[in-house]
Amino acid sequence: MNQVLNERSKDYEGQDEISLAPLLDALRRYRRVMALGLVVTFVVFVTLVVLGRLALPSDQSGSISFRVEMEGAAAGQYPNGTKFSSDEIISTPVLTVVYEANELKRYGDFSDFASAFLVENWNPKRDALAREYQAKLSDTRITPVDRARLETEFQNKLTALSTPEYQLSFRRRASMRQIPSALIDKILQDTLKTWAQHAAERKGALSYNIPLLTRDTLRWEEIQGEDYLISLDILRSHVIRISDMVQLLRTKIPGADTAALAGQNRLTLADVEVQLGNLLRFNIEPLIGVVGGRLSKQPGEHRLYIDNQIFQTRLRRDEANRRVAGLEQSLQQYSQPTTGAPAAGAQNVPSPGFPRGQGGTETLIPQFGESFLDRLMQMSSRNEDADYRQGLTNRLIDERFLAATFEREMSHYDLLRRSLSDMRGVGESPALAKQVDQRMKGIFEQVGIATDHVVSIYQQLSRNNLNPSTMLYTVTLPYTQHHVPAYTTRQATLWGVAIMTLASFVLTLAVLIYDRFHPSRWRTASTESRPNA
Repeated sequence: MNQVLNERSKDYEGQDEISLAPLLDALRRYRRVMALGLVVTFVVFVTLVVLGRLALPSDQSGSISFRVEMEGAAAGQYPNGTKFSSDEIISTPVLTVVYEANELKRYGDFSDFASAFLVENWNPKRDALAREYQAKLSDTRITPVDRARLETEFQNKLTALSTPEYQLSFRRRASMRQIPSALIDKILQDTLKTWAQHAAERKGALSYNIPLLTRDTLRWEEIQGEDYLISLDILRSHVIRISDMVQLLRTKIPGADTAALAGQNRLTLADVEVQLGNLLRFNIEPLIGVVGGRLSKQPGEHRLYIDNQIFQTRLRRDEANRRVAGLEQSLQQYSQPTTGAPAAGAQNVPSPGFPRGQGGTETLIPQFGESFLDRLMQMSSRNEDADYRQGLTNRLIDERFLAATFEREMSHYDLLRRSLSDMRGVGESPALAKQVDQRMKGIFEQVGIATDHVVSIYQQLSRNNLNPSTMLYTVTLPYTQHHVPAYTTRQATLWGVAIMTLASFVLTLAVLIYDRFHPSRWRTASTESRPNA
């Protein structure tokens, strides 16, 4: 009885086991079919990839590398101090001009055209330098002294390579039509030229940031409509402004003293300044003395005008003096030492923690107290303090000069008022009025000519100093074209691996299902031979 139960339990155990032999046997029998299926799948995939590379449109990409040559570009500024950004190169106003000038509407919309541009920093030398020193500094065996030396050396070399270099790229979008390679090159060149033109005309990249008067500042119609004394005083004030502008140019612009006008009239700023001084001393001021005592369109208006000028000049002078006093007080307070300076008459008493040695001298023991830390902070900010004090000093000097100018104007109007104190019965003499009009007209023309000379010299200095090569940029790498296919080889390889894996799984599953429902002759023969065994 027990023997029978043991045999049945063995049969049940055999029935619970899962055997993979039939599956493997089926795969072995259909291995040629599966291999053929994989080969067919691979051939079809390769054929589709090749046809796709040939049929599908490839993206066009072109680039040009350039270096910005204008002064201040490394600090992100135009020569006149205006902020500079590389995004301005592909700004909407610039691209609009390029889009319309090259008639690119036939290739696509402006939005697609504008989004195809890219400007990025491109300096292979700096990248190579960074990789070189990164490898050196990553060495854990170097000493702190060597590390500091390498860091200083790296910063010095990096500063030498601080010239801003960029790469302007254009990649055609899929929604745009195919653009000829020569046209892409022209588009990139036109973009740089248009940006340079906008920077010169709208941003003032080729001009110094200096206030400049032109001939249109003063009009003859406005002068002729005033009383004679007032007209002459307006001319006198304008001549003084032009002279101050000449002094500013000679002070702020390098090489201004030696610059001369091109052509036969080789005038310099010094020549123009002398002409203006002679015009003021020998023409305007004597004519004011003649007119003030003998000629007036409206008698009595002279005194009102002079009194008003004295009042306004006194207000400006007092305001300038108050600014001078405020700057002097600020500079004095800022220059006073705040830490580490003993009070007057105080003895040299050693601080706690610094024991006194023999002979009244102190033993030098490094104690990191508050005074030591204050000195460190003072040393770290010494350069900033010097710059700030220099700025305050320059402002103080300018305000003092301005106050002196107002004092000069006060003296002029006081003297003019005293000269008019005994004026009685002043009227208008036709002959004298005609003579004064003619002389004022000649003075006006001479002032206009001098103003034109100053403006011409200023423009010449700006071109020579700020733009030596007549270009704001220099192309460092010519146009390079790249054809970017619809998909890369790496992408096609990944797709192939995925498709072949999926095909292997599908073929395996299909073979097993077919073998299950359509037993082959090998499987039938194996089943029939099993009882004989």
